[in-house]
Amino acid sequence: MSKDQDRIWELVEKLDYCMLTTAAAGKMRARPMSSIPTPAEGVIHFVTSREGAIDEELAANSQVLLNYSDGSSKFVSISGVARIVEDRALIKRLWSSGAQAFWPNGPDDPSIIALAVSPIEADLWDGSNSIVAAVKMAFALGSGQAPDLGDRKKVAMG
Repeated sequence: MSKDQDRIWELVEKLDYCMLTTAAAGKMRARPMSSIPTPAEGVIHFVTSREGAIDEELAANSQVLLNYSDGSSKFVSISGVARIVEDRALIKRLWSSGAQAFWPNGPDDPSIIALAVSPIEADLWDGSNSIVAAVKMAFALGSGQAPDLGDRKKVAMG
């Protein structure tokens, strides 16, 4: 794995929540999701329910976009391919107290599914904290030079 790929996996683990976007029937739909990255497998897992129609959307178009942010200086956008996984052993392995709060019937509930997203490409914006970024912006305004707000990279993931 490259240094840039390692950094993306590190940020995905740290940031946890993302907006998972699907595209089907000419419409795009984004939903907040807690991710479960598995860098050794090259997959990001999610626990969800059929009730949100995500299984139908992915049957129509398996391409997804995951957008992560810390709200100020770290951003990761991952394009990938998602598949539905109904393996109860995997769902139980992924199960957490957060999942239990959403689905009190537990991981054996037949409406619960897992998603496995295989990342293809990622965009990384890795900047300074908001205080440092504000100082750099002020300097740029005063000097007429473009601010250096951090690294931006496109990274092949798969």
